[in-house]
Amino acid sequence: MNHPGRLLIAAAIDNELSLIIERLTPAGMVMTGNYPVITCDRGKQKVFILTAGPGPLYMAAALGTVIPAIRPALLMLTGCCGGFKEAGIKKGAVLIATEEIYTQLGAEDPAGKSPVIPVSFLPNRLPMDHDLAERAVRRLRQTEYFRDIQLRSGPFVTVSMVTATRATAEKYHRFYSAVAENMEGFAAAAVCRLYEAPVIEVRAVSNFVGERNKESWQTATAFEHAQKAVLTLLEQEVLL
Repeated sequence: MNHPGRLLIAAAIDNELSLIIERLTPAGMVMTGNYPVITCDRGKQKVFILTAGPGPLYMAAALGTVIPAIRPALLMLTGCCGGFKEAGIKKGAVLIATEEIYTQLGAEDPAGKSPVIPVSFLPNRLPMDHDLAERAVRRLRQTEYFRDIQLRSGPFVTVSMVTATRATAEKYHRFYSAVAENMEGFAAAAVCRLYEAPVIEVRAVSNFVGERNKESWQTATAFEHAQKAVLTLLEQEVLL
């Protein structure tokens, strides 16, 4: 049974959580397996904060240990991501997932036409809570901080290998109408499905999918925008 009032916030790396930790004022830390989890008390709400590690394997391992131990009422996954130019996404945009699609889970298409051929016993698409995603976007649009920041919801793709070509980026967008690429979302959605825990994924765009020129990336802006979005949703009690 999931505990009402318990919120787990997870990200891949510390930089994606530092502002959140600073603002929420940690009350302590608990060890769950080998994972240190920061705890914060907010009245009736208890927030747990986890740095899981980058990529689907690390995220699945961490959440597979922490979620059954603390049984949160909601997981909030956050961090930076790549945005799809084809979807009109801008750097710095805040995006919320309506679906997670693992583009490298399934069978290779011999014809090379599709990113992957799904197999019946290994689904590679998991829906997120559309209503929660849209409610979050609407609430963020009403705040002064996000007045000039692009806000969108839509399908995310999860990859194990970061996209480095425009051709692959265009293929992912064409097949999935994706707005963002990340490395942990599908793993988080799969673990949450196993433990019947709702999940919302809030990310900010640091770079365009398929462009590997890191000098043009805006990681600091993405870290800030994503964490400000998380804090805004918490303060306005949109999530629980």
